[in-house]
Amino acid sequence: MHLLTSANHKSNFSDFRMRAILVILAVCTDVLCTSQPVTFDAPEFIDKMPLEARIEFERLAGRQTLPWKEKERLMSEWARKHVVKDEMKKFFEKMWSERKARENAFSELVKKLPTLGKEYLEIINGIETPRKQKVAKWEKFMDDHAKEYEVIKVALEQAMPGRMMIL
Repeated sequence: MHLLTSANHKSNFSDFRMRAILVILAVCTDVLCTSQPVTFDAPEFIDKMPLEARIEFERLAGRQTLPWKEKERLMSEWARKHVVKDEMKKFFEKMWSERKARENAFSELVKKLPTLGKEYLEIINGIETPRKQKVAKWEKFMDDHAKEYEVIKVALEQAMPGRMMIL
């Protein structure tokens, strides 16, 4: 009887050890694979810089405690030091221009949402419309407003979790 209990104890202890090892591996993997968030794409000319200059730039770019304007000022100083001032200026101009374009696209998308949200709800809640027509309207809506539909879908999932769509 003692042997049976001892064997069970060893088996339980082995299971415990295996679970502990798996937990430790999972934690180590999470810690080792976690990287700092990338706040912007590095300029292409950085790859052609000497190693020391690249390391210096990457450290500067990775400083998450700095406000962006301060980081931009320090990067400009770095660019003067490494004689790439014009390239850095072009990079900043392009970056800010692209950011402005994305912000404008976002604003345009958000402006459309109240009207399109109502239209979408009218389609799926239209109890007077035969199902075949509703499905056709729904598919046309998704085709015509693909980006907006993705936002509306997420908003509906947040506002009405578990809600069944009735077509």
